[in-house]
Amino acid sequence: MIELEYEMTYAEDIDGPLGPTAGSPLGERLCWQVVSATLRGPRINASLAMPGTDWMRLGLDGVRRPDLRVQLMTDDGELILFRYVAKGGGGEWTEPGYEQWINHVWMPALERVGLAYQRPYDLRHSFASLLFHEGRSVIYVSRQLGHSAAVCMRTYGHVIEELDEAPRISAEDAIAAARRGDDVRRLFGRSE
Repeated sequence: MIELEYEMTYAEDIDGPLGPTAGSPLGERLCWQVVSATLRGPRINASLAMPGTDWMRLGLDGVRRPDLRVQLMTDDGELILFRYVAKGGGGEWTEPGYEQWINHVWMPALERVGLAYQRPYDLRHSFASLLFHEGRSVIYVSRQLGHSAAVCMRTYGHVIEELDEAPRISAEDAIAAARRGDDVRRLFGRSE
């Protein structure tokens, strides 16, 4: 069994609700304005960078599901997108719930594909980098990640610059090369 440790606690103050939306194929939504928020833990200290939204979606199945999206600024100046979307029956993403997901979903998935432990969040960065390597636009990548083009540029600007003169390759080809053990950076014209 894997040892887990506490990472962070998220807290927010909200105004609202601002009123329901209707007619969405996902069902009715209520929205609250997130006016202050903090993300605190042993390795992170962040506060709300700009107002965000805290949605509560009433699905067509009658179940309410939270959908939180805020941008936070760490105390060392990094901008991060914090998003929580409840699946299934909804409810809070608690520390025990996260531990259960890590132990029963994430770790078995890593074992099935033969990978050593890595943070789930690292997949997001790999996904974005692969899309940029394919030559996808900042707008396309930001939509895939669920945040603005400005946040995408601040987070991945170095990747875009690094790939400026590099040949474009498909994510599938890059992944296949990495699985073969090839030096992907050298193979596709990027060396450090």
